[in-house]
Amino acid sequence: MGFNMALLALRNDFKKWSFILWIVIIALSVYVFANWGAQGKIGQPTSVIASVDGDEILFKEYVE
Repeated sequence: MGFNMALLALRNDFKKWSFILWIVIIALSVYVFANWGAQGKIGQPTSVIASVDGDEILFKEYVE
């Protein structure tokens, strides 16, 4: 019975810590997204010109 209770307590503790971990991950990603968005790093196309048989092709790359 004691082992079962310890297992249950461990599981509840793990749930709590995984919840806290998810909150930290989400907060960090929101912070980074807001920061980079304010600086214009997200979704701003950077032009790359490649030459194929003398024709210039314009590629657009997006920062992910």
